[in-house]
Amino acid sequence: QPRDVPAGQLTLWFANKATQRAVVSAPLDERPLTADQSAHIDTIPTANPDGSDPAPWIGLSCLIEGSTRSSIAETLSRYVDRHEIMRSIFDTDEFDGTARSLLPIGTAAFEPLELGELTSQENFNRLSRHLAREARCTSWPYAGFATIETNKGTFLFAAFDHMVFDGYSLYISLDEFPRLHAGVLAGDSAPASALSHADFAHVEHNLATALGADSPELATWKNALNERRELPGLPRQAGIRDSERHPHEFISIPILDGAESAQVKARFRDRDVSTGFGFLSILLGNAASLEADRSI
Repeated sequence: QPRDVPAGQLTLWFANKATQRAVVSAPLDERPLTADQSAHIDTIPTANPDGSDPAPWIGLSCLIEGSTRSSIAETLSRYVDRHEIMRSIFDTDEFDGTARSLLPIGTAAFEPLELGELTSQENFNRLSRHLAREARCTSWPYAGFATIETNKGTFLFAAFDHMVFDGYSLYISLDEFPRLHAGVLAGDSAPASALSHADFAHVEHNLATALGADSPELATWKNALNERRELPGLPRQAGIRDSERHPHEFISIPILDGAESAQVKARFRDRDVSTGFGFLSILLGNAASLEADRSI
């Protein structure tokens, strides 16, 4: 929403020309695509045929303290270097399949395009277009980056296509970007690379396909089966037989109305806390209070 984007100096970040040339010549990665990557690529031809979903990406923003142009550029480079998936390039091969190339560590570099001091609405409009254009599933880096300098500090905005990002990545990155930047300012060396998603998926696939009916890894599930080799239903005390079916409906119980939600989100913004983290902290706080009450 426009109200979530502050007024200030807007800067868009792009991979520099040397990086763009390196993307074209990046060495081929012979490892097979992961199942989630293949599934995502298969949906590309039919994605958003009517333009009804103009921003099918995951976005985040976080406060970056004490930043300079060079420190932001180095932070983005370290982020891409650290995550193999961010250095992966997906192209159609000669057999209409998909080939993956891998940008070497230390290759990605970013440069700024400064657009000047803009109002909140102007920043929202330009930022939305930039992120939607860059965070596409059809061309590297499948992500867009921008910063807005305000009197409260510099806010980093980033958006990622699902090819390289998911919900877990969001919360990890909200913590990682400020940590990486702090390391840059402190003169620390770049952190070690994260585990390879492609390698993990390969190991996971091999483990899953190697399982058989007598595999010890399945012993817990086998021991839970009843005489018909089915997982049992509810305990007998529940009074419900296996053959019975009970219709039900999902009931949503809102804890806040629209106005109350807006007030709570405003308080989160005043404290530079994301909505997700804010509500999570409330739930954890309430759970801790309930646990404390039980122990009294």
